Amino acid sequence: MTQITGHTRLFGILADPIHHVKTPQALNALMQRVGYDGVLVPLHARAEDLATVVGGLKLLRNLGGLIVTVPHKTAMVDLCDEVSESARLIGAVNTIRREADGRLVGEMLDGHGFVAGLRQSGIEPEGRSAYLAGAGGAANAIAFALAQAGVSRLTIANRTRAKAEDLAGRLAGPFPNLQVDIGTPDPSGHDLVVNATSLGLKEGDPLPLDVACLTPDQIVAEIIMQPVTTALLAAAQARGCRIQPGQPMLDCQLALMAKFVTGGASGIGLAISRALRAQGARLVLLDPDPKSGDVAAELGETIAVSGSVTSRADVARACDAAEDFGGLDITLANAGISSNQPTLDVTDTDWQRVMDINLTGVFLTAQEAGRRMLARGRGSILLMASMYGVVAAPERIGYCVSKAGVVMMAKALAVEWAARGVRVNAIAPGYVRTPFLDDLAARGRLDLDRLEQRTPIGRLITPEEVAQAAVFLASDHASAITGQVLGVDGGWAAYGYL
Repeated sequence: MTQITGHTRLFGILADPIHHVKTPQALNALMQRVGYDGVLVPLHARAEDLATVVGGLKLLRNLGGLIVTVPHKTAMVDLCDEVSESARLIGAVNTIRREADGRLVGEMLDGHGFVAGLRQSGIEPEGRSAYLAGAGGAANAIAFALAQAGVSRLTIANRTRAKAEDLAGRLAGPFPNLQVDIGTPDPSGHDLVVNATSLGLKEGDPLPLDVACLTPDQIVAEIIMQPVTTALLAAAQARGCRIQPGQPMLDCQLALMAKFVTGGASGIGLAISRALRAQGARLVLLDPDPKSGDVAAELGETIAVSGSVTSRADVARACDAAEDFGGLDITLANAGISSNQPTLDVTDTDWQRVMDINLTGVFLTAQEAGRRMLARGRGSILLMASMYGVVAAPERIGYCVSKAGVVMMAKALAVEWAARGVRVNAIAPGYVRTPFLDDLAARGRLDLDRLEQRTPIGRLITPEEVAQAAVFLASDHASAITGQVLGVDGGWAAYGYL
């Protein structure tokens, strides 16, 4: 683990009992891998003490957030200052971010982690019929995530029928076109069969459904992590079914948790989305963060597609959604990460992760968008580079190299596609004033005053200024502009003195 200092961000996992939790090992390894100065520690809190514990934790100025597990997920809804719409409907939260003003913002990621795990394994829920065993907390989250992912039909089977009916009723409001049925232990006739109960966790547990009804064309998925192959999965495998163990759900959920509690997106993408909507554009957002659904609802005329730029299938789904939504005219490749550390400390994993998102993800986005735009003979593609793709900085080798690659990608694609009606440009922002930057400053990782002094205009850039540059490049006012890199850095890259 990275050395803990006075700058380290503190995160806690609340549970009772606490001895069985495995999340600290995995999430601490993930934060170290991506270069985030944070640590997750187990916090043993009993139900009757939860409100007192949470009230005290809110006062810790170095608290980044909380992970919540059994038995506190439901109770935490009322202890948060704000919860997402999906968490409110589910009635539970498992991930909480502490904002700079002390507010606790809750989200429920169990279901989103499950769906992301399916997609990571090459299983696309959209259009499939799904059978869900269980109607408890995890099942609620998975039901909503499957509905959001676009399953064609959902059958809920639970030993207490009233709980299944309650879940079905809560799904009806946000998903009025989804067929939801109350099922029996017979899962036949469904493409995807999911066990969202705890049956299988202990040796000798009864099976959660009638395995004799399984057929080889079905996919059977678990949420249980241990044992890796539960009795249900073993029985399904014996009947020729494709199986999906619980581990991918955990792996994907950890990544979502890390993104949520550490602040998520920088704010540039949201500012550009708002600016494009103000010009009348209809949007499709590709983001693994379930909060993108709330953003889409706020913006209006916007579709949120859950997925990652590192997955060609996810990028293609988003592009197809845009085509179905009136046509793909503008594409912004905005995803990016940084890993600031001395070059000699950069591991193969560190390097590959930055390249996967910053360079390969941008390429996949540009290629899939370009494929559709070239067929129509028009379009504008914007690639988010950085001033550090134009000038260098120490201890940012992966970021600088990847962003320089984005700069050259824009030029290469521009000269290849210009004659066919598709323009490609890059935007190179400087230091943009976002909550993420403020968080780094609060933890002593950078000095905002020094950054402002180093910037020739004497201040940092706003997300809205980057957004206006994007709107201009995407518009017909820039019809003769392609293969260019537009710096929005307050003169930083042009200034030759420290």
